[in-house]
Amino acid sequence: MRTLRSLRRRPNGNDYHGMNWIRREKRLAIYLRDGMACCYCGAAVEDGAKLTLDHLRPYAKGGSNEPANLITACHRCNAARGARPWRQFAAAVAGYLNHQITADGIVRHIERTRRRKLDVPAAKRILSRRSDFAAALQAAVEQAKASERRREPESSRKAKPVNVRRTLGKGEK
Repeated sequence: MRTLRSLRRRPNGNDYHGMNWIRREKRLAIYLRDGMACCYCGAAVEDGAKLTLDHLRPYAKGGSNEPANLITACHRCNAARGARPWRQFAAAVAGYLNHQITADGIVRHIERTRRRKLDVPAAKRILSRRSDFAAALQAAVEQAKASERRREPESSRKAKPVNVRRTLGKGEK
């Protein structure tokens, strides 16, 4: 007779733990590092995107849970990627997005993003002020909006709405 534990084993023998495979503060720190938006398509939490973490090199194929191997992806992109290599998936995303973004632009964005240092202390502060993870994510979105407003010149604050979605860079199309 198979036990529940044996049914929840990954191909490499490690147990599968749902969302418990990563600490809440590390998950939030990765979301913050990535601008609270999908690294593939740019969908942000403000747009209603459900964010997940995507292993660039799959865990089942020897990838780690280190921050450099994890990026923020919306649920749609994470599910659509499947077993495809992430660079190949970036090309597919660039093909169906209507944002004048190339596959190379998405790849460069992901390469830059994954090298950024995590601000785990900031994530811990956000989590300590909130009782649940969803509330902490909302606080992080509000913090990102406030940070964006501080970077804008005073004259432009009233002229355009705040958008915290990360772009791929000015020269990348």
